[in-house]
Order: sequence, then C-alpha cells, then structure tokens
Amino acid sequence: MCRKLLNGEEALYIEGPDRYMDKERRRYVKFLNPEGGFYNLKDPIPIFIAGSGPKMLELAGELGDGVILFGTIGESFFNYCLEHIKIGAQRAGKKLEDLYILVMTAFHILRKGETLESKSVKRAVGPFVASSLNLTALAVVNYETKGKTEAAKGEPLPEDVREGIMRFAKAYAAEELGPERKHLKLYSEYLLGWKEEHDPLVTPEVIKASTLTGSPEEIRDTIHRMEEQGVNQIMIQPILDPYETIDSFHENIMSKY
Repeated sequence: MCRKLLNGEEALYIEGPDRYMDKERRRYVKFLNPEGGFYNLKDPIPIFIAGSGPKMLELAGELGDGVILFGTIGESFFNYCLEHIKIGAQRAGKKLEDLYILVMTAFHILRKGETLESKSVKRAVGPFVASSLNLTALAVVNYETKGKTEAAKGEPLPEDVREGIMRFAKAYAAEELGPERKHLKLYSEYLLGWKEEHDPLVTPEVIKASTLTGSPEEIRDTIHRMEEQGVNQIMIQPILDPYETIDSFHENIMSKY
C-alpha cells in the first residue's frame, strides 16, 4: 500500500470489522493534487523498515529498499541479521546488495584506566545496550523456544551472543506494576538514563556485540569490517552529551577513517 501511494498510484485501504464497524469496508486512496507542489512524488522515495527479530528482518529484506538495525555490531550477530534479510530479499528477487543497510548504535572511546566493566562505560553505552537487546530478545523469544516456523527461516541467534542477549528479555518487565502505570517505569529515561538493575546484564561481551566501544583504532577497524560485510551507514545514538559524542566521533573516527 505504501509503495503504491509513494508511486502516485491508487491503493486499496481496508478497515474493519472491529468495534467501530460491523463489517469490512474497502476504498481506494491516493495522494491528491501532486501538481500543487505540496509534496514531491516525482523523485523516488525509498522505504526503510526497522527490524530486530527474524520475521521482521525477512519482511524488511523482502519489502524494503533499506533496513534499519539496532546494535548489531558483533560479527556473528550482524551476520545473523544479514542472513534473515537476505532470505527476504531473495523472496522478492533481490540481492542483499540492492538494499541500503543502516545500523544504529552507541559509541564510546575508552579513556585511560577504563575497561568494558567500568561503571563510567556502562553509563555511557548501557542504556542503548539494554534497550536494543531487549528488542532483540523479545523479538526472537518465540523463535528461540518454539523452533523455526513457516514465516521465518534460518538459524537461531549465534551461540557466542545468544545467552547474553536473551537475558535482556525481561530487562524492562516491571512485573510489580499493573498495566495502568507499567509504561511509566519502562520508558522513564529510555535510551538516556542508566538503570542499576541492568548492571549484571551489561557485560563486556554484550557491549562489544552491540556498540562501538573501545580504542579509536578498534572502532575504526570494526567499522571497516562492517563496511565489508555490507553496512552502508552507521548512526550514532548519543547517550550522555550529544555534542561531545558528535565531536569525538568526528575527531577520532571520521577524520581518520
């Protein structure tokens, strides 16, 4: 439907039956009056689809022009995602190279005396680790426990990251709260603030698997490797200080890449 609309064509819109209508209603929709200059349909508009689990990754590969990934930095983890994207692309008669692959992640250069276990490092990238791997764990939990389905082919998460990632399935559970207030705790400082309850989950292994953390040389090498694997763009999610993060990435990574 979106593809047809962006191509300036009519698309069939279906709604119901639901609580508001007792039977299905169908009607055609399209962008009206494109010649008015209110929007541009003359130039191609790509469709980007974000995904974390196997089914969504395959759908993104099949229907999208580009795919947005979250925290897929480790080599085996990224290859796992590419495998599912490739399956979807092949269903549509496309190659992996036809898709624009974007990876969102966090970034931190280790300072003197810091290690991947330092509290300062966890505060710098931990919120992204927890949020991105929580999405992955929730997206693959049924796939992991119930096996392959007709809708998703391929292999489960790689062994070297599987246990660490799946521990995030309940990272934002807030089981002590009811549905009326659960979301208030879950999304308080989401992607921004460090939660102490995530400390045992954010291990050196998952930091490396999901973020660009290390020395400038290590980070540049990782980006080179990801480029060779098929990544077209890396997007940095600042956690602590956006301006400092952007300046540091430019000075230590981009200017020397």
